Amino acid sequence: MAALNGFVRQILITAVFFSVVFMVIPDEKYKKFMKFFACAVIALLLIAPIQKVVRGEFTFNVFDELILSEQDYEDIGGQAVAEEYIRLLEGEIDTLAQQHQVSVTDISIKLNQDFSIQHVSIQAYIDSKVNINNLKTAIAEKLDINIHEIIVENFR
Repeated sequence: MAALNGFVRQILITAVFFSVVFMVIPDEKYKKFMKFFACAVIALLLIAPIQKVVRGEFTFNVFDELILSEQDYEDIGGQAVAEEYIRLLEGEIDTLAQQHQVSVTDISIKLNQDFSIQHVSIQAYIDSKVNINNLKTAIAEKLDINIHEIIVENFR
């Protein structure tokens, strides 16, 4: 795309330059010569990219910015999978919290590279009658993690 922009810019600058030259030249016979010269220069500018393509020096791909490397594709795919996995885990945690009469305001889950759960942080409104350890135990069992990786903060 940058090559196309440069090509168009080069032709426009040349055309503007010759337009100014035509305005400055007083005599008509010189204008005919300059018109011939200007057409020859513009023709060369138009032929140069075609010669590069024929020689194989230039390849034009409209989708250069859209082409991703295999690693970029895997990173984007992995990120999308991780986000969906976290969303599903948050739903399970929220369901467990509701079963234990805890009103969750925010859930933060941090994953390791292998998608194992590294840390769970829950912010919730917790009634003084609720045993928070029962909730943490239920979450630890459901998500198959250590109970010490779960932090529950109470907002009153």
